[in-house]
Amino acid sequence: NVGDEIFHILKDGDVVEIQGRKVLRDGEVVAVGTVVTDYVIVERERFAKLNLANELDRFVTNTLDHAVKEKAVILGDIAFPDMAWDLRGKPVVVVVRGIGYREDLRVLGAFIQEGRPILVGVDGGADALLSSGYRPHIIIGDMDSVSDTALRSGAQLIAHAYPDGRCPSRERLERLGVPFHVVPAPGTSEDLGLLLAHAQGAELIVLVGSHSNMIDFLEKGRPGMASTFLTRLKIGPILLDAKKVSELYRSSSPLNIVPVILVALIPILIFMGLASPWRHYLRLFWLQLRLIAGWL
Repeated sequence: NVGDEIFHILKDGDVVEIQGRKVLRDGEVVAVGTVVTDYVIVERERFAKLNLANELDRFVTNTLDHAVKEKAVILGDIAFPDMAWDLRGKPVVVVVRGIGYREDLRVLGAFIQEGRPILVGVDGGADALLSSGYRPHIIIGDMDSVSDTALRSGAQLIAHAYPDGRCPSRERLERLGVPFHVVPAPGTSEDLGLLLAHAQGAELIVLVGSHSNMIDFLEKGRPGMASTFLTRLKIGPILLDAKKVSELYRSSSPLNIVPVILVALIPILIFMGLASPWRHYLRLFWLQLRLIAGWL
């Protein structure tokens, strides 16, 4: 472990050499670290657990403070552009490349095939859709983790800008020569994708790979979740986590007819069991099964 300072010293593409605890660039020592042993890991985990209450307190305070500042924008009307796709009364799947997104998409396979929802990729979520065999209808975000291939896939592009109008992705999108719209808004691109679907009248919004707890947000470098709290408060019951959809959704696959057929056969088998000569045939068949199974 050499600390965070090394990231300010080294540049992308620098070749380094590690000698014991030293990190060298062009023969010059640029950092000296400590060896991370199992004992060190256990101690740091113990310290982190002891500090969890303090982190939670700071996280909640930050969330509530920013919720007061951002509520007017989030709970108001955000100026979204005219959409190339009609979302009114349709299911929408918003994909974020968060924890478990691959499993979420796998679970949603039948739902996507049969329900034909509008697919919204949030930054790298667009590539997650493409890698799973789906083409995104809309890509939204600051475009820092989405590939050029996804940006050229034909999806409608909505660049998430800061509330003051600064758009980090403008230069890249203009260089690619793809049409895009800029939407200034506070909060995360994930929240903006959900608010877009809600504002356009989606019947149901299914969220894939969502960030929903303190650890998720701290790992992303966000000290609070004000916009996420307000967004979910605004959207209400039409928002579902992808992990819950598998419990609620039943595919209309022909295989689902099998239990119905078996139930329908029960009275027929009972009738055959009571009627002669079918009763004798069934009894012989039953004895054969018992012999094969070793019951006798």
